[in-house]
Amino acid sequence: MSTETVYSNGELRFFRLAKGVVDHSNAALRNVFKREWNYLYPSTPWQNNSTSGSMLLARERSTSRLYHPAHRKDYQHIKDNLSCGDVKEWDVTTLVFALNYSDALSAGVRFGDRWTGIQNAIYKIKEVRNALFSHARKASTSRDTFKKNIEILLHAVDNLLTSSDPLVEKLKTLLNETEFPTEDLLRYKQCVREDQNSLLLLEKDVKRLEDKMKITTLTIETTVTDDTQSPETSASSKIISRIRRRMDNLEREMKTPVNLVPSRFKPEIFRNARYIRLINKSFSMSYNFRWEDLESFLRCVLFSPVSEFAEIVQNWLVRINC
Repeated sequence: MSTETVYSNGELRFFRLAKGVVDHSNAALRNVFKREWNYLYPSTPWQNNSTSGSMLLARERSTSRLYHPAHRKDYQHIKDNLSCGDVKEWDVTTLVFALNYSDALSAGVRFGDRWTGIQNAIYKIKEVRNALFSHARKASTSRDTFKKNIEILLHAVDNLLTSSDPLVEKLKTLLNETEFPTEDLLRYKQCVREDQNSLLLLEKDVKRLEDKMKITTLTIETTVTDDTQSPETSASSKIISRIRRRMDNLEREMKTPVNLVPSRFKPEIFRNARYIRLINKSFSMSYNFRWEDLESFLRCVLFSPVSEFAEIVQNWLVRINC
Protein backbone atom coordinates (compact mmCIF):
# COMPACT_ATOMS: atom_id res chain seq x y z
CA MET A 1 0.00 0.00 0.00
CA SER A 2 1.34 3.45 -0.93
CA THR A 3 2.42 5.66 1.97
CA GLU A 4 2.80 8.84 -0.09
CA THR A 5 0.99 11.87 1.27
CA VAL A 6 -1.69 13.26 -1.03
CA TYR A 7 -2.48 16.89 -0.27
CA SER A 8 -6.13 17.84 -0.47
CA ASN A 9 -7.42 20.95 -2.20
CA GLY A 10 -8.25 22.39 1.22
CA GLU A 11 -4.65 21.96 2.38
CA LEU A 12 -3.33 23.57 -0.79
CA ARG A 13 -5.73 26.49 -0.30
CA PHE A 14 -4.38 26.84 3.26
CA PHE A 15 -0.85 27.12 1.90
CA ARG A 16 -1.93 29.70 -0.68
CA LEU A 17 -3.59 31.76 2.01
CA ALA A 18 -0.47 31.56 4.19
CA LYS A 19 1.59 32.74 1.21
CA GLY A 20 -0.80 35.64 0.75
CA VAL A 21 -0.23 36.72 4.36
CA VAL A 22 3.45 35.94 4.92
CA ASP A 23 4.84 36.83 1.51
CA HIS A 24 2.58 39.31 -0.25
CA SER A 25 0.84 41.18 2.62
CA ASN A 26 4.02 41.42 4.69
CA ALA A 27 5.84 42.72 1.63
CA ALA A 28 3.19 45.42 1.30
CA LEU A 29 3.73 46.45 4.95
CA ARG A 30 7.50 46.60 4.36
CA ASN A 31 6.97 48.87 1.38
CA VAL A 32 4.69 51.13 3.42
CA PHE A 33 7.20 51.38 6.26
CA LYS A 34 10.03 52.36 3.91
CA ARG A 35 7.76 54.84 2.14
CA GLU A 36 6.73 56.52 5.39
CA TRP A 37 10.31 56.57 6.71
CA ASN A 38 11.65 58.11 3.50
CA TYR A 39 8.85 60.70 3.61
CA LEU A 40 9.86 61.77 7.13
CA TYR A 41 13.63 61.42 6.70
CA PRO A 42 14.48 62.20 3.07
CA SER A 43 18.09 62.99 3.93
CA THR A 44 18.64 59.49 5.41
CA PRO A 45 16.51 57.07 3.34
CA TRP A 46 16.09 53.54 4.60
CA GLN A 47 18.96 51.30 3.40
CA ASN A 48 17.98 47.87 4.77
CA ASN A 49 21.09 47.62 6.92
CA SER A 50 22.14 47.95 10.54
CA THR A 51 22.82 51.67 10.10
CA SER A 52 19.16 52.27 9.32
CA GLY A 53 18.17 49.99 12.21
CA SER A 54 20.37 51.92 14.63
CA MET A 55 18.80 55.22 13.50
CA LEU A 56 15.31 53.87 14.20
CA LEU A 57 16.24 52.56 17.67
CA ALA A 58 18.02 55.80 18.51
CA ARG A 59 14.68 57.61 18.21
CA GLU A 60 12.98 55.32 20.73
CA ARG A 61 12.31 56.92 24.10
CA SER A 62 13.02 55.24 27.42
CA THR A 63 9.29 54.66 27.87
CA SER A 64 9.19 52.52 24.70
CA ARG A 65 8.22 48.91 25.22
CA LEU A 66 11.54 47.96 23.67
CA TYR A 67 13.29 49.35 26.77
CA HIS A 68 10.63 49.30 29.48
CA PRO A 69 11.57 46.74 32.18
CA ALA A 70 8.05 45.31 32.22
CA HIS A 71 8.00 44.60 28.45
CA ARG A 72 11.53 44.52 27.05
CA LYS A 73 11.93 40.75 27.52
CA ASP A 74 8.81 40.03 25.46
CA TYR A 75 9.86 42.59 22.83
CA GLN A 76 13.45 41.45 22.53
CA HIS A 77 12.87 39.65 19.20
CA ILE A 78 11.25 42.80 17.79
CA LYS A 79 14.22 44.88 18.94
CA ASP A 80 16.64 42.41 17.33
CA ASN A 81 14.73 42.56 14.04
CA LEU A 82 14.65 46.36 14.08
CA SER A 83 18.35 46.48 14.90
CA CYS A 84 19.36 44.47 11.82
CA GLY A 85 17.57 47.04 9.70
CA ASP A 86 16.67 44.62 6.87
CA VAL A 87 12.90 44.87 6.46
CA LYS A 88 12.88 41.59 4.49
CA GLU A 89 13.70 39.86 7.79
CA TRP A 90 10.84 41.51 9.69
CA ASP A 91 7.79 39.41 10.48
CA VAL A 92 4.31 40.87 10.66
CA THR A 93 4.63 41.53 14.44
CA THR A 94 7.78 43.60 13.90
CA LEU A 95 6.20 45.46 10.98
CA VAL A 96 3.07 46.31 12.98
CA PHE A 97 5.19 47.62 15.86
CA ALA A 98 7.34 49.73 13.54
CA LEU A 99 4.32 51.25 11.81
CA ASN A 100 1.96 51.64 14.77
CA TYR A 101 4.15 52.11 17.84
CA SER A 102 7.71 53.15 16.97
CA ASP A 103 8.61 56.67 18.13
CA ALA A 104 10.39 57.30 14.84
CA LEU A 105 7.06 57.49 12.95
CA SER A 106 4.89 58.92 15.71
CA ALA A 107 5.50 62.59 14.96
CA GLY A 108 4.96 62.70 11.22
CA VAL A 109 2.52 60.20 9.74
CA ARG A 110 0.03 58.97 12.32
CA PHE A 111 -2.80 61.39 11.66
CA GLY A 112 -5.56 62.13 9.14
CA ASP A 113 -7.55 59.97 6.74
CA ARG A 114 -4.45 58.63 5.08
CA TRP A 115 -3.21 57.12 8.31
CA THR A 116 -6.70 55.79 9.10
CA GLY A 117 -6.61 53.89 5.80
CA ILE A 118 -3.20 52.41 6.68
CA GLN A 119 -4.40 51.35 10.13
CA ASN A 120 -7.52 49.70 8.67
CA ALA A 121 -5.39 47.75 6.20
CA ILE A 122 -3.02 46.65 8.98
CA TYR A 123 -5.98 45.54 11.07
CA LYS A 124 -7.38 43.41 8.21
CA ILE A 125 -4.03 41.72 7.59
CA LYS A 126 -3.67 40.96 11.30
CA GLU A 127 -7.18 39.50 11.42
CA VAL A 128 -6.50 37.16 8.54
CA ARG A 129 -3.15 36.18 10.07
CA ASN A 130 -4.73 35.42 13.46
CA ALA A 131 -7.56 33.42 11.90
CA LEU A 132 -5.06 31.45 9.81
CA PHE A 133 -2.33 30.72 12.35
CA SER A 134 -3.79 31.27 15.81
CA HIS A 135 -7.37 30.00 15.51
CA ALA A 136 -7.25 27.45 12.71
CA ARG A 137 -8.31 23.94 13.76
CA LYS A 138 -6.40 22.25 10.93
CA ALA A 139 -4.13 23.11 8.04
CA SER A 140 -7.00 23.23 5.59
CA THR A 141 -9.55 25.79 4.49
CA SER A 142 -12.74 25.71 2.50
CA ARG A 143 -13.12 27.35 -0.89
CA ASP A 144 -15.42 30.08 0.47
CA THR A 145 -13.16 30.86 3.44
CA PHE A 146 -10.13 31.00 1.18
CA LYS A 147 -11.86 33.33 -1.28
CA LYS A 148 -13.13 35.62 1.47
CA ASN A 149 -9.74 35.98 3.17
CA ILE A 150 -7.77 36.46 -0.05
CA GLU A 151 -10.20 39.21 -1.04
CA ILE A 152 -9.67 40.87 2.37
CA LEU A 153 -5.90 40.80 1.81
CA LEU A 154 -6.40 42.05 -1.72
CA HIS A 155 -8.36 45.11 -0.59
CA ALA A 156 -5.93 45.78 2.27
CA VAL A 157 -2.85 45.69 0.03
CA ASP A 158 -4.67 47.76 -2.59
CA ASN A 159 -5.31 50.43 0.07
CA LEU A 160 -1.71 50.33 1.29
CA LEU A 161 -0.21 50.60 -2.19
CA THR A 162 -1.96 50.98 -5.57
CA SER A 163 -4.11 48.77 -7.75
CA SER A 164 -1.30 48.41 -10.28
CA ASP A 165 1.29 47.26 -7.74
CA PRO A 166 2.78 43.81 -8.51
CA LEU A 167 1.78 42.56 -5.04
CA VAL A 168 -1.87 43.19 -5.87
CA GLU A 169 -1.44 41.17 -9.06
CA LYS A 170 0.20 38.33 -7.12
CA LEU A 171 -2.76 38.14 -4.74
CA LYS A 172 -5.13 38.07 -7.72
CA THR A 173 -3.11 35.18 -9.11
CA LEU A 174 -3.47 33.29 -5.81
CA LEU A 175 -7.21 33.88 -5.91
CA ASN A 176 -7.72 32.69 -9.49
CA GLU A 177 -5.09 30.02 -10.15
CA THR A 178 -6.46 26.52 -10.76
CA GLU A 179 -3.24 24.49 -10.49
CA PHE A 180 -0.65 24.04 -7.78
CA PRO A 181 2.63 24.22 -9.71
CA THR A 182 5.61 22.45 -8.16
CA GLU A 183 9.01 21.43 -9.52
CA ASP A 184 7.82 17.83 -9.71
CA LEU A 185 4.71 18.86 -11.64
CA LEU A 186 6.74 20.94 -14.09
CA ARG A 187 9.16 18.03 -14.63
CA TYR A 188 6.21 15.72 -15.18
CA LYS A 189 4.70 18.08 -17.75
CA GLN A 190 8.06 18.28 -19.53
CA CYS A 191 8.25 14.47 -19.67
CA VAL A 192 4.71 14.34 -21.05
CA ARG A 193 5.61 16.88 -23.75
CA GLU A 194 8.69 14.85 -24.69
CA ASP A 195 6.57 11.68 -24.86
CA GLN A 196 4.07 13.49 -27.08
CA ASN A 197 6.86 14.52 -29.45
CA SER A 198 8.09 10.93 -29.60
CA LEU A 199 4.56 9.68 -30.30
CA LEU A 200 4.11 12.23 -33.08
CA LEU A 201 7.37 11.09 -34.68
CA LEU A 202 6.18 7.47 -34.43
CA GLU A 203 2.90 8.46 -36.03
CA LYS A 204 4.81 10.02 -38.94
CA ASP A 205 6.75 6.76 -39.37
CA VAL A 206 3.48 4.82 -39.48
CA LYS A 207 2.12 7.27 -42.07
CA ARG A 208 5.18 6.74 -44.28
CA LEU A 209 4.67 2.98 -44.06
CA GLU A 210 1.00 3.37 -44.96
CA ASP A 211 1.91 5.49 -47.97
CA LYS A 212 4.48 2.95 -49.07
CA MET A 213 1.95 0.13 -48.83
CA LYS A 214 -0.77 2.35 -50.37
CA ILE A 215 -3.05 1.88 -47.39
CA THR A 216 -5.71 4.47 -46.62
CA THR A 217 -6.65 5.02 -43.00
CA LEU A 218 -9.84 6.79 -42.05
CA THR A 219 -9.30 9.81 -39.82
CA ILE A 220 -11.34 9.35 -36.66
CA GLU A 221 -11.00 11.74 -33.75
CA THR A 222 -10.79 9.99 -30.42
CA THR A 223 -12.81 11.51 -27.61
CA VAL A 224 -11.33 11.07 -24.13
CA THR A 225 -14.14 10.91 -21.61
CA ASP A 226 -11.99 10.72 -18.47
CA ASP A 227 -12.33 14.14 -16.82
CA THR A 228 -9.50 13.35 -14.41
CA GLN A 229 -6.92 13.45 -17.17
CA SER A 230 -4.88 16.59 -17.69
CA PRO A 231 -4.85 18.21 -21.17
CA GLU A 232 -1.31 16.88 -21.67
CA THR A 233 -2.16 13.23 -20.92
CA SER A 234 -5.42 13.56 -22.86
CA ALA A 235 -3.48 14.63 -25.96
CA SER A 236 -1.09 11.70 -25.56
CA SER A 237 -4.02 9.30 -25.23
CA LYS A 238 -5.47 10.56 -28.50
CA ILE A 239 -2.17 10.08 -30.31
CA ILE A 240 -1.75 6.57 -28.88
CA SER A 241 -5.31 5.68 -29.90
CA ARG A 242 -4.68 6.86 -33.47
CA ILE A 243 -1.44 4.87 -33.70
CA ARG A 244 -3.08 1.73 -32.34
CA ARG A 245 -5.88 2.02 -34.89
CA ARG A 246 -3.44 2.45 -37.75
CA MET A 247 -1.21 -0.38 -36.55
CA ASP A 248 -4.25 -2.69 -36.38
CA ASN A 249 -5.08 -1.73 -39.94
CA LEU A 250 -1.49 -2.39 -41.04
CA GLU A 251 -1.51 -5.77 -39.32
CA ARG A 252 -4.69 -6.78 -41.14
CA GLU A 253 -3.24 -5.73 -44.47
CA MET A 254 0.00 -7.62 -43.86
CA LYS A 255 -1.87 -10.81 -42.98
CA THR A 256 -3.63 -10.73 -46.35
CA PRO A 257 -1.41 -12.38 -49.01
CA VAL A 258 -0.62 -10.19 -52.00
CA ASN A 259 -1.52 -12.38 -55.02
CA LEU A 260 -0.61 -11.30 -58.49
CA VAL A 261 -2.68 -14.29 -59.72
CA PRO A 262 -6.15 -14.92 -58.26
CA SER A 263 -6.19 -17.52 -55.51
CA ARG A 264 -8.40 -19.95 -57.49
CA PHE A 265 -5.53 -20.37 -59.98
CA LYS A 266 -3.15 -21.41 -57.20
CA PRO A 267 -4.75 -24.62 -56.00
CA GLU A 268 -3.64 -26.66 -53.07
CA ILE A 269 -2.49 -29.38 -55.45
CA PHE A 270 0.86 -27.67 -55.83
CA ARG A 271 1.51 -28.53 -52.19
CA ASN A 272 0.11 -32.03 -52.50
CA ALA A 273 2.58 -34.80 -51.60
CA ARG A 274 1.74 -36.84 -54.72
CA TYR A 275 2.34 -33.86 -57.00
CA ILE A 276 5.67 -33.23 -55.31
CA ARG A 277 6.64 -36.88 -55.83
CA LEU A 278 5.78 -36.51 -59.52
CA ILE A 279 8.20 -33.64 -59.86
CA ASN A 280 10.87 -35.35 -57.80
CA LYS A 281 10.70 -38.50 -59.96
CA SER A 282 11.48 -36.49 -63.06
CA PHE A 283 15.22 -36.29 -63.83
CA SER A 284 14.75 -33.09 -65.78
CA MET A 285 12.05 -30.90 -67.29
CA SER A 286 12.60 -32.45 -70.72
CA TYR A 287 13.41 -36.10 -69.85
CA ASN A 288 10.95 -38.60 -68.46
CA PHE A 289 8.41 -35.88 -67.72
CA ARG A 290 4.80 -36.65 -68.57
CA TRP A 291 3.97 -33.53 -70.50
CA GLU A 292 0.59 -34.77 -71.65
CA ASP A 293 -0.41 -35.41 -68.04
CA LEU A 294 0.75 -31.94 -66.98
CA GLU A 295 -1.18 -30.37 -69.84
CA SER A 296 -4.29 -32.22 -68.75
CA PHE A 297 -3.66 -31.15 -65.17
CA LEU A 298 -3.31 -27.48 -66.04
CA ARG A 299 -6.39 -27.58 -68.24
CA CYS A 300 -8.32 -28.92 -65.29
CA VAL A 301 -6.97 -26.18 -63.04
CA LEU A 302 -7.62 -23.32 -65.41
CA PHE A 303 -11.02 -24.20 -66.81
CA SER A 304 -12.83 -26.48 -64.40
CA PRO A 305 -15.28 -25.13 -61.81
CA VAL A 306 -14.00 -25.11 -58.27
CA SER A 307 -16.61 -27.66 -57.17
CA GLU A 308 -15.29 -30.21 -59.70
CA PHE A 309 -11.65 -29.48 -59.09
CA ALA A 310 -11.04 -31.96 -56.29
CA GLU A 311 -12.46 -34.94 -58.21
CA ILE A 312 -10.55 -34.09 -61.42
CA VAL A 313 -7.29 -33.72 -59.60
CA GLN A 314 -7.83 -36.93 -57.68
CA ASN A 315 -8.42 -38.89 -60.89
CA TRP A 316 -5.42 -37.23 -62.52
CA LEU A 317 -3.16 -38.17 -59.64
CA VAL A 318 -4.31 -41.76 -59.68
CA ARG A 319 -3.58 -41.96 -63.42
CA ILE A 320 -0.10 -40.44 -63.34
CA ASN A 321 1.01 -42.63 -60.45
CA CYS A 322 0.01 -45.92 -61.98
